[in-house]
Amino acid sequence: MESSTEVNTLPANSYVPSQNVMVWNMTLDGVTISLAYCKDSASIWLNDCQAQCQERNVESETQYDFLIADHKAQLSVNHVANGPDKHVLVVDGVEVKQLRCSAERKKKISTV
Repeated sequence: MESSTEVNTLPANSYVPSQNVMVWNMTLDGVTISLAYCKDSASIWLNDCQAQCQERNVESETQYDFLIADHKAQLSVNHVANGPDKHVLVVDGVEVKQLRCSAERKKKISTV
């Protein structure tokens, strides 16, 4: 599995990260996957299809279990009391790095 964390190297059909949307891009079995987690609706999207998830709440964390093709995936959202939530995506036991949006790009997105 390969993943990209650079905004400048987005695949053609990638989601764009924003304050409300967390994005992970990866290649699984030769297929480019763009995953978006929308914080306001708590929904997960894979290449424009909403993922069917099993949701669990464990203390201050929400876990979403789902499949990407035949690969087991889990998105964990750790709700931090005095700070931003922490989002961790694991596919087949391997953490996938989140796509980070530069402060300048966030500014451009929010002013459009």
